[in-house]
Amino acid sequence: MKKLLLNQKRITQLFSSFCMVLLCANSMSSQTVSTLPVYENFSYTVGSTIFPSATAAANTNGQGPWSTPLVLTKDGTLIVASPSWDNPGLSTSIGGAALQIQASGADPEIRYTPSVAGFGAIYSSFAMSVTSQASATVQLTGAGGYFYAMSSPTTKRAAVYLRFTEANKYQIGISTSSSSTNGITAWCPTILSVGDKIFVVVKYTESGEAILFVNPTISSNQPVSGFQKSTETASAVLPDRILINANSTANTPQIVIDEIRIATNWSQAIGGLAIIPTTPPTAEKRQAFDSFSNPTVNNLVSIGTAGATLKWYSVLGGTALESNTPLTSGTYYVTQTIGSNESDVVATQVFVGDTSLKTLPLYESFIDYTVGDKLILMKNGASTAVSTNQGIGLGSWSMTNSSNITDDVTIVTSPTWATTVIPARSPADKAITFVGSGIDPELKFTNTTSGSLFSSFLFTAADVTTIVNAQAAADADAGSAVTLPSGIDPAKSTPTGFYGFANESTDPSTSVVSTGYASDVMFRKVFANGTTILTNKFNIGLSKSNNGADCVWSPVDYDFGTQHLIVISYENIGDATATNQVAKLWIDPASSTQPAVTLFQSAPSTSRSNIDRIKILQGASAMTPTLVIDEIRVANNWGQALGGPSTLGVAKMDLTSLKVYPNPVTNGKLFISSANAVEKQVAIYSILGQKVLETKTTNNAEINVSKLAKGAYILKISEEGVSNTKKLIIQ
Repeated sequence: MKKLLLNQKRITQLFSSFCMVLLCANSMSSQTVSTLPVYENFSYTVGSTIFPSATAAANTNGQGPWSTPLVLTKDGTLIVASPSWDNPGLSTSIGGAALQIQASGADPEIRYTPSVAGFGAIYSSFAMSVTSQASATVQLTGAGGYFYAMSSPTTKRAAVYLRFTEANKYQIGISTSSSSTNGITAWCPTILSVGDKIFVVVKYTESGEAILFVNPTISSNQPVSGFQKSTETASAVLPDRILINANSTANTPQIVIDEIRIATNWSQAIGGLAIIPTTPPTAEKRQAFDSFSNPTVNNLVSIGTAGATLKWYSVLGGTALESNTPLTSGTYYVTQTIGSNESDVVATQVFVGDTSLKTLPLYESFIDYTVGDKLILMKNGASTAVSTNQGIGLGSWSMTNSSNITDDVTIVTSPTWATTVIPARSPADKAITFVGSGIDPELKFTNTTSGSLFSSFLFTAADVTTIVNAQAAADADAGSAVTLPSGIDPAKSTPTGFYGFANESTDPSTSVVSTGYASDVMFRKVFANGTTILTNKFNIGLSKSNNGADCVWSPVDYDFGTQHLIVISYENIGDATATNQVAKLWIDPASSTQPAVTLFQSAPSTSRSNIDRIKILQGASAMTPTLVIDEIRVANNWGQALGGPSTLGVAKMDLTSLKVYPNPVTNGKLFISSANAVEKQVAIYSILGQKVLETKTTNNAEINVSKLAKGAYILKISEEGVSNTKKLIIQ
């Protein structure tokens, strides 16, 4: 390291340029408050102590700028001869003395006039050496103890910690807390030895960050690499002092500290002339990209001063990234350099959405996400339905461009789900939660144009006071009393969908995107059931097209706070005959074997030629409760939709209850019945495999086969995703 203090002339320059306040030794006037920048070189008598009395009252002044708010029981802060600080880059101390702390004792502090709110950053530097491990044996491993900190009158921040890794070997670290049980310390990886002479710079920012530099390269610019940063979140305070902590006998070794400086910029904090720091550039707080565009560092946006050089970093303390470095989701940092002065860093969150389509079966446990993250993350400033100013989702989640840009679907810790029907879950799994209105996240998968789709998920609902009955909601929207549409119960809340299959299409002439819904799971709060007033109850419904007026509802009123496993299906996708398409819903199936359906709707007003996504839907604060959704699965058969093996083409109906009569058919009329009184899909094939008839039927309903020629056929009967075949003779 370069020497900071070369000769007496340089010392004189420093004194005049800093406007430093050097208080005379043995000054015992009223409580001392210094003015920044502060320089303490310990020009005191070797062998003296900071405080002349070990029994002084609280708020006692010591030598120079030192004071303490504590009632002293032991001084413990001895003035000793200053070592030579050649190794860390400092010459012999100006004062020729230094401070030695050991074991328990007084906690001296230097108070200064604090900056106003929005102080930017406070820096403090000092030279130090651990001269003896002494009795500090407890901290051979673990959390260590702090010995230096920036502080407000009540809250310590930017605490410098020390811990021994083995005999006479130690590390120092930084934390935003002075409590080793509550704080998270970022440790310098360098293992230091007793007797090493090091130079330390501590930085505390107005955003609450604590940063530690150990033996930094001495220059007028703050390094952008080679430091440790606290990782915990702590509320920022306005520091007005630095303090020395002489901890317990077991926690504090013998440490010599010298050459303390406190300033509002890096240059003064390391003993240089005051300079105007380079202003950081401006960067969006969030920058979102699609993975298909293969974004690189060159795509990151930041506005700097004309002529400045922008540098991007992926790690604080790392090296600048090449412009062609591929981006991944995470935090990036940008600086600008003007001349030789590099600014402080500015952080930006980068999100790279996985736009590849999922193949079936798919499973979403939210395990890879972080609690508190948003499922959809909006670009900075997003406010309108502009394709370049929308949101990117975590994982493969995305959204359709919308004027609603409230990114409120949040990752939370997953509840303990009681169901045993689906496979056991990882303890690390997460869930999502939302309430009221907001964006509608969607999870796309390979486009399905025929056959059937199944999806399962877990959910629980919590009541909120904003939900009102449908009549009150309609009246409030209209500003006067209105007549509700047919199918809407005024004693219940306005039906709203919250989960379902969907597809999208774009009008080629207008570019307007429209969404088609299928097997939409609906919710409504129940305020009254007939003349009975109910509280804390809701219904689950099924709509074939996200229409509350034509929704079918569960006969059960469920309690808020209960857990439910839901399975939905949409069958015969793309069938040219709309009546063959059917939406189904199961509530809390008791086993992984497909049971009788709970709710179903057939013949949607708009048939679905394809389905390519599941969609999370949010209505409004008057409709949508607080929902937690987890364990999403999508497959083209019941078994995989519940996390088990495929049941496609394997499951059979109960042959003991299935009846096909008459067989042979002699009068052109065929009848089918089974134990399940549900709708059945019927297909008849020739012996060459050609489909000659397809229809739907219910138990004992007539099927007209009079147009089929006499002969042998294969009859396929399907109900609720399971099938069976029989030989059919027509005479």
